[in-house]
Amino acid sequence: MTDDRDDFEQELSERLHQATPDPPPAISRAEGARRYARRSRRTKGLLAVGAAAAVVAAIVVVPTVLTSGSGNGQVATGPTATAPTAVLPSPKLAHPFTCPAPGQPATPVSPPANGVVPSGAVLARICPAASQFAGRSWTAPQQALVSNLGQLVKSVNALPTRPTLLNCPLIVEPFNYTLTFQYADGHAVSVRAMTQGCDLVTTGTVQRAGASRLLRDYLNLLWKQRGQYVERRTASAAPSCTSQRVNGLNTTTAVVVDHRQLGLAGAVVCQSGLPGVGPTQGKLTQREIGLVERDLTLHATRTQPGCWSSYPPPARETTLIVGVDRWGDRVTLAVGFCAGVQIEDRSGSWYWHPTPATQRMLTYALKLPGHPLLTPPGHVFGRLFTVGGPVGTPNRPLPGQISLSGPHSVTISVGKSGEFKASVPPGRYQVIGHSPWYQSGKASCQPAHPYVVVRAGQQAKVDVYCQEN
Repeated sequence: MTDDRDDFEQELSERLHQATPDPPPAISRAEGARRYARRSRRTKGLLAVGAAAAVVAAIVVVPTVLTSGSGNGQVATGPTATAPTAVLPSPKLAHPFTCPAPGQPATPVSPPANGVVPSGAVLARICPAASQFAGRSWTAPQQALVSNLGQLVKSVNALPTRPTLLNCPLIVEPFNYTLTFQYADGHAVSVRAMTQGCDLVTTGTVQRAGASRLLRDYLNLLWKQRGQYVERRTASAAPSCTSQRVNGLNTTTAVVVDHRQLGLAGAVVCQSGLPGVGPTQGKLTQREIGLVERDLTLHATRTQPGCWSSYPPPARETTLIVGVDRWGDRVTLAVGFCAGVQIEDRSGSWYWHPTPATQRMLTYALKLPGHPLLTPPGHVFGRLFTVGGPVGTPNRPLPGQISLSGPHSVTISVGKSGEFKASVPPGRYQVIGHSPWYQSGKASCQPAHPYVVVRAGQQAKVDVYCQEN
């Protein structure tokens, strides 16, 4: 900081010196000196005021530049550093196009004539599309794009064409969508796309390449719109759990503008399919939502986790988080089999597994902290051996079994070494041991204290003694 200040003062001194006028010709040395002094004082005063203003501007500008970027882990709040003030323009449509609800008839649309999307659209919306395969379901932003539509139309028409009959690899979980453009007279045209396989966009009778690129273009324009306009908000439905089954063949992908800026206004965590437990829902507080968003921002990765690297998958991979963001969009984060949460945003694909701390928070939000499939297990270890007997008799390790009675019944086998170790659900357990080498297994062996407390993720030691006379 000192070197920077010295350089600044030296540069200011040089500029003051350069700006100082040369002395006038010595016609009348005394009068000339007086006029020169007056001009010099005026010039230096103006320069000093300008220099002070420059310093103040530098003090203001530098922090602004530092805080407006999104690099180095910082998250910008939008395309611009200032909050948008203009109200989002609403197209004058009697029936604005919306994505069809499940079981509801779809709004009539037509393919673009000659494979070219016409200009003049006033609204565009992306929607999930059905697939002939048992495909991946997903949720899309419900906010319509009503700005920069000319640019989006150009993006579609600029995609390179591909032969109509083109062999594509069979995709078990295709990710399909439709992009629909609506015009002032109410009619709509739609293009269909699939981001896997051949990455095709079907515009009527013409096939084009670049479904992933088109999705990125749409989300980027929506991101830009959110940074420019404030949308007229209506009351949105509170988030709630669905009966959707989350497994390897039917998982949910979230399509969001930017995974670092979810901005959830409310969220619930859901759980279903647990033995002995029905569908469960827990509401997340704003603090808990912030923890989820921070975890997602810091730990999402571009690399898809290996499917079989941790088989069988941990039980947390059945968690479903359903939220509603501040734009009224429904965001579903399903921690599915293999890949965890998959998210598509304007930058590409992301994969995320909640950290253990976040998972524990979600578990307690479900109000099922003692369920063995939801809570990380603890570990109990120790020895089973004899004590007592005639003076000088050494302790002998015993084979047998250890029984834990508490929130769950647990039986641990013990080998000839007398040592045992096992993972058990957290809780307070009564401990009893038996050994066929001790009174033919009919008598029980006890630890020094009859109970042991096992905590999630921690180890608890307990030695079990068989008392000899």
